[in-house]
Amino acid sequence: MSSLDNIKSKFEKSGFWRLLGIKIQQLIPGKAVIHLKISEDIMNLNKHVHGGVINSLLDSAMGVTLRSIHDVPYVTQSITTQFLTSSKEEGSLYASAKIIRKGSRIICIQGEVTNDNSTLIAHSIATFIAPPKNQEEDLNSLHLKKECFK
Repeated sequence: MSSLDNIKSKFEKSGFWRLLGIKIQQLIPGKAVIHLKISEDIMNLNKHVHGGVINSLLDSAMGVTLRSIHDVPYVTQSITTQFLTSSKEEGSLYASAKIIRKGSRIICIQGEVTNDNSTLIAHSIATFIAPPKNQEEDLNSLHLKKECFK
């Protein structure tokens, strides 16, 4: 099994991905496209896909994209999402991500969610952080802005 196949298997077998029904449609180094079928289970009271589901889809696409080039357990440090339109029709949602800047421990990445008609539903930018190389390193001493925008 290749390393990308192994990553795909690990993500698709995770409890959260199974709960939502997220599947990887494409995975190559530095790029992932994930897929989620719209169902009643992910709708809010207004019969639109819940914003938390969309944000989770973005976070998941960014995480698997990052793992496709560096299989280290990065964690999301921050995520900002703009919801551009709602999604209430049947069909599917697709999330993809692109790395903007890779520092030594902090990665800046952006993602987007589209529907079957390629309508942009949401856009997000996030930072992910790698675990410290040694436990004595203080995560609070990192200068996010400096790392992210060099």
